[in-house]
This record gives sequence, C-alpha cells and structure tokens, in this order.
Amino acid sequence: MNDTERPVLRVLSAIRREDILLALGYPAMMWLLFTVNNDGDWAWFPPAFSAWWPAVAAVGSVGILFRRGTTFLMASMTGTAVLVLLLMGQTTALFLLWETVFSLVLFAGDRVSRMTEIASLVLTAVATLSVLAVTAELPAAVLTALIAGMSLLLPAEWASNVRKERKLSAAEATRAQAAEDAVRQQATLEAARHELAVASERQRMAHELHDVLSARLSAIALQTGAALSTGTRELAAEVLSHVRKESVAGLNELTSMIRILSSGDAQEAAGFLADLDSLVAAHAASGTRITLSSTVSGTASIPSAQQTAVYRVVAESLVNALRHAPGANIAVVVQGGPAAGLLHVRVTNSPPPAGPGSAADAGEPGTGTGLRSLRLRVEQLGGELTAAVHDGGWQVSVRLPVRASEEDLEHSGAGLAGRASVPPAEGPA
Repeated sequence: MNDTERPVLRVLSAIRREDILLALGYPAMMWLLFTVNNDGDWAWFPPAFSAWWPAVAAVGSVGILFRRGTTFLMASMTGTAVLVLLLMGQTTALFLLWETVFSLVLFAGDRVSRMTEIASLVLTAVATLSVLAVTAELPAAVLTALIAGMSLLLPAEWASNVRKERKLSAAEATRAQAAEDAVRQQATLEAARHELAVASERQRMAHELHDVLSARLSAIALQTGAALSTGTRELAAEVLSHVRKESVAGLNELTSMIRILSSGDAQEAAGFLADLDSLVAAHAASGTRITLSSTVSGTASIPSAQQTAVYRVVAESLVNALRHAPGANIAVVVQGGPAAGLLHVRVTNSPPPAGPGSAADAGEPGTGTGLRSLRLRVEQLGGELTAAVHDGGWQVSVRLPVRASEEDLEHSGAGLAGRASVPPAEGPA
C-alpha cells in the first residue's frame, strides 16, 4: 500500500451507517418536496439546465458521507450543491444547507466551528435586513428571518450543544481514567511500601538475631573450651555454671524474639547498662582478663534504646576480641550520661601475646556482619561507630547522643558507677 492510498482509506473508514442513511434520505426528501412544491419558477438558469437538479442534489448528498473524515470536502461538495440548487430555483437546497452548517459546527475544528456559528448569525441578519430594505415589507422580512433561522441558526446551535456535550463527556472520561490511574498507582505504591516494610522488618530481625544469639553462643563456646582445657574441677564447675546462665539467657531471649515475631510487636530484645557486669563476667569466665570502667550516672533517665545499643556494642566487641585476639587483655570504658548529652563507649584489646593461641592462630577473619549491624543500630539513634587498629590492638568506639531533658527523672536501678575489674578465672586462658 502506497502513501497516497492511506488517506483515502482513513476517509472511507470514517463513514458511519448513519451517514449513509442521511446521504440516501436527503435526496428522497428533496424529491418529495419538489413533487409537492414544483420549484423552479424563479430559476436563474435555463429550464433545460435546471432540470438536472437531481444530479446536483445527488452530488451534494454524496458529500455528506465525508462529514466526519474530511469536513472540508463535505462542505465544498454540499455548499456548491446548495448554491447551484438555489440558482436552479430549488428550495430543496435548504435541506443540504441545514446539513452543511450542522456538520461544520459539529465535526470541524474549533476555529472553523466557531466561525460557522458567527457566519450563520451574520447571514441571517443580512438576509433579513436585505429583504426588508428591498421590499419594505415586514412580513417578508420576518419570513426570511424564519427561513434563515431554521436553515442556519437552528443547525448551528444544535450542533454547538452536541459538540459541547461531547467535550464534557470526553473530559469526564479523561477524569475517570485519571482517577482510575491514580487508584492503580496508589495500590502499586502501597504494595511497594508493604514490601519495603517487610524487607526492613526482616533486616531488623536479622540484626536482632545476630546481636542477641551471637554473643551468647560465642560466650558458651569460649567457656566450654576453657572447661575442656582445664584440669581443675572447681574451675570447670564455675565455667559450666556460666554456660548454664548463658544458655538460659539465650533461650529466654530467643523465646522473646519468637513472641515478637508472632505478635508483630515492634519491640527488640533488651539489654541495659546494669547488665554489663554480668556480660563481662560471663566472657571473663573463659580465662581472659576483662576490665570494666563506667562513669555513667543516672542510667534510669537514659532511654532503653540507647542502653540496648551500648549493651549490644559491648557484647559484639567482646565476642570479636575473644575470637580474633585470644589471650589479649580487654578494657571496656563507658562514659558520659544525660548531663553530658552523650554516651561514649570504648572497647579496646591490647596486642595478644606471641605464640600458640595468638592472633595469628585466631582462625578465619570475620565477615563484618556484626560491625555492620552495630553501625546501623547506632546510626539509627543518631550516633557514630568507628572500629580501627589501636596501639597494635583493636578498638571499637561509639558516641551516642542521649536526651539531657530526662536528667531529672527519678533514678531507679542506678546501674554502674565508679570502676570495676573482673579478674580472669583460674586456669589456662
């Protein structure tokens, strides 16, 4: 198919069944009016030529078929037919005039439609005034106004109303489609939010599981290793006692997390500054010397989220130090409080001694999951965490803001103050 055939097909495809019926109906009505009225007395053309008016009417009626696809072609064909029929003295031309005005206003562009309405009004006024000026008879002028109004103003107004209704319907359909699209987009957005919330919750629970169970299980592994390597029954009994405490605590925390997952409560497994003593003692049971120093006061006014973050940082740091630097001395320092508006935590291990069990024999390096989890927890609370080599060893440092406005709350469970030292248990490290 070449390019010249495509416009023709578009024009033909725009023809509707009602257009065909009109193209057939107008010649029939025009013939009926001719038989009743027997026009042609005031024809400008010779009678022999005027007798061909049916052919002219047929051409004008064929133009109606193109009123939707090519309105200009329709107006050219029907308008020319109207003019010729009027010169032939055929009043049946008013039928085609009516259809020409109606189609131009309804199907043409906005500018042509508006110009057709104005032209209809102007032609009606000019025809009426011209007849009145020529004949000086008011009845003739009124009759002319009625005929022009029926042939020009009526179809123009009717088509204008139909056009406006179509525009309103199209606007309403567009609005309904926009509303439907908005609902669909909102549903998509809600689904994305739900998926994001689920992914965030899974990540949070993964961090909690790591932070809670890793410290407990690591302490149990270290303590049982110390128990197996010692020949002292007293030390073995003490280590096994710590193992039991860690196992029970770990089981309780695991049960608590399972309850949280079942209920959907967004709480987290707790750990407080007051629990640091028992945490250090549990890890020191493996034979490692760990010192704990705290100058924090007013722990009751420190939010539980900040206390839990400090507890998890210390627990993970102890696990990493015992795993990757066995035999090294570990120092835990906690400073600050509500009055300072800041908690500062440092966990430092000194260089491990050389020989078997040194850092060189500590096993595979860690994956970094624990530190990433801790950094995320601290940053969510507005703090910062750094972990780096320090004096040949390793240091984890956390600075965490606390709300100073709660300083005056009544203190209960004062927690840690002063300096405490947890000596290693007797036996091999």
